[in-house]
Amino acid sequence: MQSYQLLLVESSMRDALLIVAELGCAGLKVKFERVETAAYMGMALDSKAWDFIICDAQLPDFGWFDALAIYKGNGLDIPFIMVSNSSDEDLAIERIMAGVHEHVLKDSLARLPAVVERELRSAHERRIRNQQLEELERLDLIQELMPPDPHVRSKRPNVWRARDSGFT
Repeated sequence: MQSYQLLLVESSMRDALLIVAELGCAGLKVKFERVETAAYMGMALDSKAWDFIICDAQLPDFGWFDALAIYKGNGLDIPFIMVSNSSDEDLAIERIMAGVHEHVLKDSLARLPAVVERELRSAHERRIRNQQLEELERLDLIQELMPPDPHVRSKRPNVWRARDSGFT
């Protein structure tokens, strides 16, 4: 069974333990670290590789938007999931538009394991897709730099054709 590294941005130890217990009951094995300030979040992000982040929407020392900015500032492509006591749909939409991957009500933590699994799959698929795109770009660059095959007609520009035609 795979073990996941969870960064839990949560001011309440009780809520943190409820979140971790809910994930555990669903079979997700997590090792977690709980932080509740911007400084500790930044240090935690620098200290190790995390699989996902769960952030409380109402932190006393800094807001969810600050936590999201720290996450984005680190250039991470891992799920950032918001948990909240508020059922205000407009607020949930605002958070998702700002970059939160998913929003789960604390009253509905039973949904959390499925959300985490879905978001982990999505992040994995994004990484694979990005690696494939990088490989295609690399191969495309190699093709452009290769001497042309005189037996193949191509409409694509080629550095060698440009050099041979005097356009360099």
